[in-house]
Amino acid sequence: MNTQKLVNQIIYELKWLQDDKRKASAMGNFPGKLEIIGVSSPNIKKVVIKVRKTTNSWTLQQKTALAINLTQTHYHECHHLAYYFLEQEPKVINVLTIDEAEKLAACLDNWVLTDTYSTFILGVLWKIGTVDDQYIHNLLKSDDLWLKRCAVVSTVPLNQASRGGKGDSKRTIEVCRKVVNDHRPMIIKALSWALRVLIRRDKKAAENFIQTNAAYLHKQVIREVSNKLKTGLKNP
Repeated sequence: MNTQKLVNQIIYELKWLQDDKRKASAMGNFPGKLEIIGVSSPNIKKVVIKVRKTTNSWTLQQKTALAINLTQTHYHECHHLAYYFLEQEPKVINVLTIDEAEKLAACLDNWVLTDTYSTFILGVLWKIGTVDDQYIHNLLKSDDLWLKRCAVVSTVPLNQASRGGKGDSKRTIEVCRKVVNDHRPMIIKALSWALRVLIRRDKKAAENFIQTNAAYLHKQVIREVSNKLKTGLKNP
C-alpha cells in the first residue's frame, strides 16, 4: 500500500468512528480552520495501532512521508493522528529535519494540535539537538499566538520523564522569562504548565522564578505554580 492510499484508508476509518457528540464538543473546545470529524483520542489511538502494523516494514523516510501527508489534509484528526503516530516511532523523530518538522506543523491553530505537536515532536527535537535554542526563541518573537505557545510548551519534554527529559532548568527559565508579560489566556496556561513540570526536576528554580517575577506574572500563574509547590496539585 502506498502512502496516499493509506492516507485515504485512514480518513475512511476516522469517518467510520465519527461521533456527533464528540464533534460538537471538539468544535466548542478547540475550534480551528480544519474540519473536525468527531473522533475521540482513544479511537484515534486505535487507528494508530492499525497504521503501525501496516507500516511495520516501511522505511523511516516512508513513515515520515505518511505523517507529513496526513498533516496536508484538511481534517483535524489526521493531523492529531500524525503526531500520535510519530510519538510511537522515536526512530522517525530522531531523523526528522527542521524542514520536515515545519511541514508537520502545517496548521497549529488550536491548543490541542499545538500542545500535541510541541510535546510529541518539537520539544523532543529540541531536547535531542535537531533544533537549537535560537529556533525556539524565534518562535517566542512571533506574532502568532500558537507559535508562541508552541515555544513555551516545548519546554515540557525537557523536564518530563515520560518524554525522556532529564531536566533543563536553564533553557526552561530562559523561555519562561520571555513571556512573563504576555497575559493572553493561552500563554498564561502554557507558562503555568511549563513551570509546574519544571518543579518535578528543579523545585527551587521554579520557586525563584515566581518570586523574582511576581510583579509581572498573571495571578493565575502565581496561584497555580504556588499551589503545586506547596501541595503538589495545581488546584487543591
